[in-house]
Amino acid sequence: MDMEKGEGIELAKKFKIRAFPTLLFLDGDGNIVHKKLGAAGTAEGFNDIGRTALDDTKNTSSWDKKYKKGERSPEFITAYIKLKNALYENEKAKELFDWYFATTPKKDFLNKEGFNMIMKNGGLCTPSSDFVFENKAEYEKALGKKLSNVILQSQGRSLTRMAGRNPEKYKETANYLREKLGDEFNQIEEYIEWNSLTRKDPASAFTKAIAYVNNYGKEGDGSKVQLAMQMSYTKGLGENHFKTAMDWVEAALKAKKDDVQTMDIKVALLHRMGKTKKALKLQKKVFEKMPENQRERSLSAYVLKNFKVE
Repeated sequence: MDMEKGEGIELAKKFKIRAFPTLLFLDGDGNIVHKKLGAAGTAEGFNDIGRTALDDTKNTSSWDKKYKKGERSPEFITAYIKLKNALYENEKAKELFDWYFATTPKKDFLNKEGFNMIMKNGGLCTPSSDFVFENKAEYEKALGKKLSNVILQSQGRSLTRMAGRNPEKYKETANYLREKLGDEFNQIEEYIEWNSLTRKDPASAFTKAIAYVNNYGKEGDGSKVQLAMQMSYTKGLGENHFKTAMDWVEAALKAKKDDVQTMDIKVALLHRMGKTKKALKLQKKVFEKMPENQRERSLSAYVLKNFKVE
């Protein structure tokens, strides 16, 4: 059933469908017995899902029943939280996590797995994130990175969305992070600033992005090549953007000659710079090294097809 049309809209609300496709198995009273996100793939795959739905020890409702009966072991609760996240039942996952964090010895969270669990389920501006910042040195040792960098990696996109959709909440969160991180928050703030502009003003956004990568990127970390790839398929950029991107790509190819993915980015940039003949010539070499089933879905194939150059 199409959950975006007709009666499907009401059913999606009733069963709290957050992603498509979602497979629901109901009992005779209309209660969900089993829920599976994603397509079955094959007939046998669908049969396997059906068999799980019929198994009262394995279907998703069996987890709910165990919880209602009082199952609270750490192994069960952590797995239950993961299940709820996998089903996009994030509110329930957060409710479970908040209880688990409040009732579990805090030393159990002083590791990489504990950090990831807190960031995914507890979020920022919460007692669990307070705990993270209070134990900053221990977490940096466990993670092998500065805490501000890991928070940027794990929360950067959601903070960017928040800045666009809920400025007041973002301001509150930004103030919280600056209080906890001090000047280390500058990098996060600059990242959000340029990412927030990518749709409204791509030229300004990527000018800021170039400055950001030059300030914070490290030799060999791939950040410049990653940004060059983004610029190759972004509309509204100018010659200076592509020239900078090409310089980065050329430097990367000197360090790692004949890297197929980097060469493919170079093809896309050559085309965006109006050098389509050179792009096609290089693409031929790239495709000789690239598996045939990847060529049609490659970056260069997309850019050459979708961007007309005067």
